[in-house]
Amino acid sequence: MKIRSHTLLFKDFNSKWYKKWAKELKQDKDHLDNHVLRANKFWQNAIIVQALWERGTLYKGACGIGFGVGQERLPSLFAKLGINVTATDQNSTTTKSEIWAKHELATGVLSLNKLGICNPKIFAEKVEYMSVDMTKIPMKLRNTYDFLWSNCSLGHLGTTEAGLNFIRSSLECLKKGGVAVHTTELNVLSDDMTIDNGSTVVFRLQDINNLFRSLTRAGYICSPLKFFLGRDQDDFRLSMQPTYGNDYSKIQVGGYISTQAVLIIRRPKHPSINNIIEPLRLYMLSRTYKKGLAEIKKFSKINPVLKQLLASQNAPLDKISIKPLNNLLKVNISTGQTKVIFIEFRSNSAVNLYSFYGHLINTPPVVLATDNPRDHESIFADNGWVINSKNRPSSDLWVKNDEGKYCKVDRILPQQTFAFKVRLNASGVAKGSYLECFSIVQEGYDWVKETSVNLQITVI
Repeated sequence: MKIRSHTLLFKDFNSKWYKKWAKELKQDKDHLDNHVLRANKFWQNAIIVQALWERGTLYKGACGIGFGVGQERLPSLFAKLGINVTATDQNSTTTKSEIWAKHELATGVLSLNKLGICNPKIFAEKVEYMSVDMTKIPMKLRNTYDFLWSNCSLGHLGTTEAGLNFIRSSLECLKKGGVAVHTTELNVLSDDMTIDNGSTVVFRLQDINNLFRSLTRAGYICSPLKFFLGRDQDDFRLSMQPTYGNDYSKIQVGGYISTQAVLIIRRPKHPSINNIIEPLRLYMLSRTYKKGLAEIKKFSKINPVLKQLLASQNAPLDKISIKPLNNLLKVNISTGQTKVIFIEFRSNSAVNLYSFYGHLINTPPVVLATDNPRDHESIFADNGWVINSKNRPSSDLWVKNDEGKYCKVDRILPQQTFAFKVRLNASGVAKGSYLECFSIVQEGYDWVKETSVNLQITVI
């Protein structure tokens, strides 16, 4: 059975097709390149290849084009298969590109075969590199390619509409019978509210459904999106503070929870025949869309972490109760030096607590702030404080593991002991005794009562 448009499921990592392409793509422990073994990017790479392979487009002499390729492994694999590849990315000299320069952005053809997946001589013959703005695809690329792909790049074009327009315009690059495969982020919790502008956007199920319906009416063949979020423990996991190359299928993006999905579209060889079965294809899209909406509601109810997240949204202040383990801490620090301390609390709250960088929209994060006087600029401020402020010492939440060592976590559970990690900086501070008072704030709402901690700091 052919791969169809669907969301990331961890069982795919155990499939024969994934193992086959992971080997070809050198997605193994010796070639991680800042990824983990089951990174969502590795899934995206493999499923793009499998979808194209099953549809007969990866033959020797075929032509393919990739958009926003970054430093992907796909161009070198396609070249190894004897395919002529046009690899494109945004101009690496622009100010806009700086955010992607470290791990993501392609800087020319040589950055696309750094793992040696393809013989260098063959790679040089088969792969060309072009700087292309995905919002302005050149006319010369139209009706030229047997297949095209983009790997989680269409969500970085500024708006959801720009990403959807890219898919539409990119299809014009295909020959008749050509296949397009895109991967992107999809909203797990809502088919309504989402982040629809900025450096990263999160598409909704309705965005893809509306796109596929319009493309179907235009004659394209869209594989209906199976929006199923999984039932294995790995599929239930989520990260509120995802890192590059992570292995979470559910991650927090801009205050929303997203997952990855593959979208498959074919340009028909015979448009007239396609028009005859258009009503059936539209019916299938409607049917899978309704199933997707039901899955959004169901997954939020059966996933315990998501239930806790939703319960924390718009939580009234009377549900937030936090007590310091010690109201007075004594700290010695040498002048001109820095020192890290942990200020411990216990949550007696009825809902989870979340950090400044790991909360959902409408969930106020808890932050440690200077108090008495409130929000004053501390002379012990450090550049590691929240957004380089002088009155927000910490937002990261820490708990002790079984060995008694502090570990950073996404959330604090009810009745759990936790700590804020604070870095004090005595640079330029004269010797003597100082008193700093810190309290917890629900950012954007109010101060949490009875959370005051005094630091008696002696600079020696």
